[in-house]
Amino acid sequence: MALLPTELQDFEEALTAEPSIPTANAIPTIYSLYYPEVRATVEELWASEPHLLYERAFNKGQEKLPGLFLDAWRAWTTVELGDAFPHGYATAGASEALRELIMPGIRVNTFEGDYEGFWRLADDRGIERRIHPREGCLTASYDARDVFFVSDPSSIDGDHWDGLDLWLKMMREVNPTIRVVIDVTYVGATKASRVRDFAKHPNVTAVVFSLSKPFGVYYHRIGGVFSRKPIPVLEHGNKWFVNPFSLALGTMLMRRFLPGELPRRYAHVQERVLAGAIEQGIVPASAKAGNVLLFGIGPEGDARTRRADGAYRFCLTPGIYRNLHGESK
Repeated sequence: MALLPTELQDFEEALTAEPSIPTANAIPTIYSLYYPEVRATVEELWASEPHLLYERAFNKGQEKLPGLFLDAWRAWTTVELGDAFPHGYATAGASEALRELIMPGIRVNTFEGDYEGFWRLADDRGIERRIHPREGCLTASYDARDVFFVSDPSSIDGDHWDGLDLWLKMMREVNPTIRVVIDVTYVGATKASRVRDFAKHPNVTAVVFSLSKPFGVYYHRIGGVFSRKPIPVLEHGNKWFVNPFSLALGTMLMRRFLPGELPRRYAHVQERVLAGAIEQGIVPASAKAGNVLLFGIGPEGDARTRRADGAYRFCLTPGIYRNLHGESK
């Protein structure tokens, strides 16, 4: 059924209400980029009238879609899991998976400047959390409650941390009880990728992923988690309550575009937008293009863009979006 004109007007007013897209082409908060290729893929899927994705649920066909999606991610990603993470669950982005991993009974540990969602979820649930500098965190006191949440590529600067494998090895030797959850949300969003094998690190208990940053499909809510042990609430809570369109869209995108293909395609736009932002005085002259297409990074900036000492991060999404979609402002 077509939307009524009144409904269209309501949506238009909501989506164009102030504050609209900020005037500046570089801003502190990271937003996903909706690529033209993704827009075209969404339109293709919508135009196909995919009612089959929703109809005849009594045949249980929809229950196969998460498996197809998870298999597609394993084939697409630069993350190697082998047989070490047999339990996989499709989730509404990475956040749903993290909500089921950051639960009472644990103590959340993160690095300074890493994804703030780790400790914010802990705060919202009244869970103790600690933020560590990368250097020296091995000597902190840990016990069986402690779970370390780490992003790779890192939310700090959008790049792979060279010391991650060594840190995982040393953490297991020094603190054998500690568990580590790796958030690989930025895999596929970087221009240069690195193969990571988490199967060889027994202290990595779960790997969380999302397609929001690689493809800009934030509001489609497409993600998942692979775990060494079952996560019953995701098994029983998600088995019958998936979003077929999102799973189909995510599978299509991964089959069509290699990890990093779109960021590499538009790297010249990232450079142009960053140069303009420097010229306008929006970001410092010391800023450079990050490995993640959305990022400008540098050793200095204002307080809103600080991640850690000497690490500042700027979001270039507004400027890149305007370039790709032909908007002049």
